[in-house]
Amino acid sequence: MNPTPPDSKEAHRKAATDFYKFLYSTNQSDLTNLTASSYTEHQISAGFTLAGLKNYAANRLQTISNHTLIIHRTLVQGNLVGLHMEEKITSDSSVARMALIRFDDNGKIIEHWEAFQGEPSTSANPNT
Repeated sequence: MNPTPPDSKEAHRKAATDFYKFLYSTNQSDLTNLTASSYTEHQISAGFTLAGLKNYAANRLQTISNHTLIIHRTLVQGNLVGLHMEEKITSDSSVARMALIRFDDNGKIIEHWEAFQGEPSTSANPNT
């Protein structure tokens, strides 16, 4: 396995965070520049397509008036980027999100997986 050059790691990190910034914005057209034509979506609530993911995110923006997505952590290994995020639903309610994004040799996003869970009303620990 060839190590990924450091500049590729940072390019992947930026593209992954941009992917989410564009996804949860009113202008999703830039997503096309970040994704490969053979893009595969694995999120069941998004209908397993990029169009479905766009619709899912647009619906979240329409139904949640003060929608905020905070990226807390990014992890890069080779052509994979992991994101730990928090989606603010209301001032006292949020959803924890974990995403894994895979890049092709041209630096385009080729695959996306995501899992999420609502914030419990009582935390079992002080972790973030």
